[in-house]
Amino acid sequence: PYGLTRSIEWGYKGPTLLPVDLPPGVEVTKVACHDAIVFIAGGRLYTLAMAAIASGRPNATEFIGPVPRFDAVTDVSCGDREITFIDRGRVFEISSRDDSITQISPVVGAFQVSRGDEHGAFVTDEDSSLYTYGNIGSWDQSGGGGLGEFPLGDLNNRQRPAKLLEGYVVKQVSCGRGVTIFSTLDGMVFTMGSNRYGQLGRKDPSGLITQEKSMITILPGEVDGNFRGVKYVATGGQVSAFIL
Repeated sequence: PYGLTRSIEWGYKGPTLLPVDLPPGVEVTKVACHDAIVFIAGGRLYTLAMAAIASGRPNATEFIGPVPRFDAVTDVSCGDREITFIDRGRVFEISSRDDSITQISPVVGAFQVSRGDEHGAFVTDEDSSLYTYGNIGSWDQSGGGGLGEFPLGDLNNRQRPAKLLEGYVVKQVSCGRGVTIFSTLDGMVFTMGSNRYGQLGRKDPSGLITQEKSMITILPGEVDGNFRGVKYVATGGQVSAFIL
């Protein structure tokens, strides 16, 4: 992997590519970025802080502490303050607040995970079920303020993941700021969460709430256009995209 960053010196001098040293023969299989670069190599979880990149010393180092015991990491995703990863089908999160590591669910068999700013989701391989967890965002039911987002698919905050959908075989999920987008095995694409910028791709979504001129959806629904054969989905919050 290569770290892409701005110079820490005063002023912007353009991006700089800095190679990251890894042991010979170790293959990088996944990379994720937020305030740090995190990647999987040889089944181990590596991190590269922005400070290390900018200093010109980007030697890859594993997390200090208990993380080296994880040697079968298969997926990783970065949120605003958490790094979420899968090891042997179990989902864990590392908090940037105190570097603590928590197994967020007793569910075993997860194969893909995505982390947004305030919520996350993962897909299991046994029945391709979608689990969501985190916060729905602030929302005043009296209409007195606060923008609700509801990226979990319903009105409930949950710190422990819960299965969202029955009857859908989920292939892949992506979480952004207040938005969740996922595809099914038959190539359909669904969205849920904040539609303030039209990022859900639905003009008349089910479960619509209108507040302060912002469209907010609760329930997941298929994007407009009757698309089929979707191969990959992604969202950052204000924009969502998928590949046919």
